[in-house]
Amino acid sequence: VADGHGIDGHHVSHFVQERLPKSLLSRRKDIADDWRGASSSAFLEVMEQMQVDIPKQCVESGTTASVVWMVTDVKGLMRVRTAHVGDSCIVYGSKRKGEVNWQAELLTDVHKPDRKDEAARIEKMGGTVIPSPDGSQPARLAVPPGDMAMSR
Repeated sequence: VADGHGIDGHHVSHFVQERLPKSLLSRRKDIADDWRGASSSAFLEVMEQMQVDIPKQCVESGTTASVVWMVTDVKGLMRVRTAHVGDSCIVYGSKRKGEVNWQAELLTDVHKPDRKDEAARIEKMGGTVIPSPDGSQPARLAVPPGDMAMSR
């Protein structure tokens, strides 16, 4: 899932929707052993491709991206792997046989500068978090020439 933000967000999200699955599939062999490394390198590769292929659309726009990868482990058990960037999240829904209500479990944390751990990470890297003066809006990450409400 890619959710574009900004005036050209639809272009950026479409680019990611086209490229990220291919980038992940090219790392199939690495995914079983190192999901975090393989997914991170796929995300970074697509980000670098965006800067080359659609740089104008990336100036004031971007996208979130959330990926679910299902893999069978060596014991034959199905495993769910997730990776994401931005303020979109992945939710797992389950329902027991015979029950009416579904249970929802959040599998990812949103990358928002309001979170203390995200604010600390941003500031450690030299970034600036701008809190909402009255708390009615999300905190923003200062990124010249503007700012954004997500932290990655």
